[in-house]
Amino acid sequence: MGEKSFRSDLIDELNSNSRTKEKKALYYTDSKGSVNTLPSTRTEEELVASELALAEYRRLANDAHQKSRQGKCSTLAYHMYKMRLEPPTLSKITGIWLWRVNRHLKSQKILQRLSDKTLQNYSRALGVSERDLLQLPKEP
Repeated sequence: MGEKSFRSDLIDELNSNSRTKEKKALYYTDSKGSVNTLPSTRTEEELVASELALAEYRRLANDAHQKSRQGKCSTLAYHMYKMRLEPPTLSKITGIWLWRVNRHLKSQKILQRLSDKTLQNYSRALGVSERDLLQLPKEP
């Protein structure tokens, strides 16, 4: 099988050592050999890693917001980072070649010249209207 599973008695120990109330699913094998799920709290290391990742995406979104205001990148960059995505992920979600996504991130002029179909594709992927995609909010 290769996958590691936990016994339910070990999960109680993991839960008692955690200082958070956030839950995740842990898979364990019971005494009959059946695989089950049990809610478990996240470890402090997982919380720190998540907080660092979120802080990095906030920083990237703020930088993209500032650069877009200065005309150094398109508004697409801000919306992409705000949704915690990166160019390769946005490319896969939209089905747009990565080199094209990167090109669309570089310039607002290029972004504004895209077809309605491409803008709709980005809008759906990012959960914003086409109009909002082409604009920046006043504050990041």
